[in-house]
Amino acid sequence: MSLQYSVEIYCAHSGVSMVLPWRHEAEFKDGVAFLRGLVGEPVGQTKRYPDQDFYYLETEDQFAALIEFLRAQDVKRPD
Repeated sequence: MSLQYSVEIYCAHSGVSMVLPWRHEAEFKDGVAFLRGLVGEPVGQTKRYPDQDFYYLETEDQFAALIEFLRAQDVKRPD
C-alpha cells in the first residue's frame, strides 16, 4: 500500500489507531481539509512514517462524522 496519500488517525473514544489511505491527490486534499475542519491541524507526524500526518479524534461524534464523509467521498468515486 502506498502511503503517499494517507494519514494516521487515533480515536480516543475507542483506543483504535488506523491509517486512512486515499487513491488520488484530489481525494487526499479533500480528506485533509475535512479533518482540519473537524479537529484542527494534525497533532504531529507519525513515528513510523515521518511524512505522514497524525490526527487525534477525541469523540465518537468526530469519528462518526469522518465515517460519513468517507462514505460520501466513496459514492463520488468512478468505477
